[in-house]
Amino acid sequence: MKDQAWSLAIDIGGTFTDLALLDPHGNVITHKILSTPDDPNRAVLQGCQEILRGLSSPSVDRVIHGTTLVTNAILERRGARTALMTTQGFRDVLEIRREGRYDLYDLKLEFPEPLVPRDRRFEVRERLDDQGKVLEAISKEEVHRVLDQLKSYQVEALAICFLHAYANPQHEQLAREWCLDHESALSVSISSEVAPEIREYERTSTTVANAYVQGVTRGYLTDLSKNLNSLGLSKAPTLQIMQSDGGMMTPDAAQHLPIRLVESGPAGGVLAAARVGIGLGDKNVVAFDMGGTTAKIAFIEDGKPRVQSTFEVDRQHFYRKGSGLPLLVPSMDLVEIGAGGGSLASVGPLGTLLVGPQSSGADPGPACYARGGTKPTVTDADVVLGLLDPEYFLGGKLTLDKDKAVHAIQQAVANPLGVSVPEAAHAIYETIGSHMAEAARVHAAERGLDLQNHTLVAFGGAGPVHAWSLAKQLRLKRVLFPTHAGVASCLGFLGAAPAFEVVQTQVVDLTQLNMEKASQTLSFLTDRAKGILGSQASRHPHREVRVDMRYQGQGSEIQVRLGDVDQLTQDILRSHFESTYQKLYGRTIQGIPIEIVTWRVRLEGDPTAVPPFDAASEGVASKPLPVLKRSREAWLPGGTQPEEVCVVRRQDLEEGTAIEGPLIVEEEQSTLILGHGRGRVLKGGALLMELAS
Repeated sequence: MKDQAWSLAIDIGGTFTDLALLDPHGNVITHKILSTPDDPNRAVLQGCQEILRGLSSPSVDRVIHGTTLVTNAILERRGARTALMTTQGFRDVLEIRREGRYDLYDLKLEFPEPLVPRDRRFEVRERLDDQGKVLEAISKEEVHRVLDQLKSYQVEALAICFLHAYANPQHEQLAREWCLDHESALSVSISSEVAPEIREYERTSTTVANAYVQGVTRGYLTDLSKNLNSLGLSKAPTLQIMQSDGGMMTPDAAQHLPIRLVESGPAGGVLAAARVGIGLGDKNVVAFDMGGTTAKIAFIEDGKPRVQSTFEVDRQHFYRKGSGLPLLVPSMDLVEIGAGGGSLASVGPLGTLLVGPQSSGADPGPACYARGGTKPTVTDADVVLGLLDPEYFLGGKLTLDKDKAVHAIQQAVANPLGVSVPEAAHAIYETIGSHMAEAARVHAAERGLDLQNHTLVAFGGAGPVHAWSLAKQLRLKRVLFPTHAGVASCLGFLGAAPAFEVVQTQVVDLTQLNMEKASQTLSFLTDRAKGILGSQASRHPHREVRVDMRYQGQGSEIQVRLGDVDQLTQDILRSHFESTYQKLYGRTIQGIPIEIVTWRVRLEGDPTAVPPFDAASEGVASKPLPVLKRSREAWLPGGTQPEEVCVVRRQDLEEGTAIEGPLIVEEEQSTLILGHGRGRVLKGGALLMELAS
């Protein structure tokens, strides 16, 4: 095995860094360590050294990496000193936003501060119309005038976003060329490459964010490559970076368009859940990923994750759409809430229990970590309730201090509420569960989904601890706990394919659509996607075409899937639009013209490795549960008081073993809390449980 290729996946989260090493025979080695927020690469290097220790110089052929670097740089305002160059009259678009209110009755409405303050936003005289026709040409003198002003601001990055540049990139391209001729060290992003779509605010916000994180990403990926080369491997591995929509891209592409990495970590978990569901024979699943900082919930229909074309970061209110910075990037359609193992618990000014969205993170972490944290968290509550074994957290690598957890909950929650410490801990557990269930219900209702026949797939370090509670509140009948649940995002990385999506806005009435021009647009977008994928693109990549369409006069569009179409006709486009509209709204509107707004092409290659997604559905429960010699007192989900619960190690459960809850199943990266119900161990080790009615 020494000379055969291995694959390594690395996922950096807010609290933990996960690793999964896939050998040439399909066997997986996993590892989890605390993240190092001050320098994420330090945890990566340490984790790589530890997971490779003891192996006889494996030839790691490729490394797939997902990171929260871009998101954290925006949240913590640690990006480059950035300026904006825009069309005269549009300097304040970042603050005008859309003039919408995400809460009509909040008199103290808050929005995130723009990444570029007003004094670093500059206007130039130039103008295009909405078809890309030049109304006023841009001049080199105008651009140089702005560059002269920038010198006193010590700007490191520049975002260029001109009105209607999606229809004609010429002015932005000229401005970038003149800027780099004048200041070669300047990092420049132009909207016609980052997000060539209509809507000035969203396009400007996305371009500014890309410029803002470009330098941070470039430095990080350079250091990452150096660290990987220092591991003493037989050859330098190929580095692939996860995008927020589940596709992989090259480091060069990631440095050019780093905003595509904004949700790269959660994408891996959704991919893993989809593959597990297919193996189970259940293509409709709820992917539930709960880590140390946040919980992510995604719905998978017919075996395919839902992808959205916009995403918000830095929301001032976690549940409020419109309270963050909008980004025009393709990403997994998931709901993310501040509900993780590190979510802080407190009593609010009205005397009610509050849990999240603030988190203790990896440093100092929950009180029970004994690393300086004094505020109670969800993990502290899990320890007090007996759901976690303090001596076997992370497989015994990190011993938890139950006394510190008890003290933190008593001081901050139990005493103010006038209840016992176990009652306070149980209230924290139930509250975080209700937060997640409510977010899932709203997300499903907005998409017209009925979840009752879905299977919950639980993963992430804290996901299996809280999955039973979530399933009960959502009235789901089945919960699946895949093997290596604590590092499932890494398994999703290993099975991902190189992919990239490109877009182009061309607003036109359907009856006026020139089919030859439409085919040329699709060919242009396909070639651009191939160019960005580079050597990662397979000889015959799969192409998916989607079109944003609307009835004339509407202010928003719906996304229409066309698949890999060879020939387009007006009838095909109209038929697909009307069937999609009918499914979403239960009706179509007769007599109103239909408009095409934006073309989208996603090119996807073949996955280069397939990890063992092991939830095969065949087989029956044919073996009894091994004799259980251990138990501990635990307060289970939905229970009214603590009870004695049997405990088993997951590695002791063989395929076909019948499972009956209540039961606590421990593994190195997580703990499975099973309430009243029956199930079995599937082929490969996954646990499928049916909840008692």
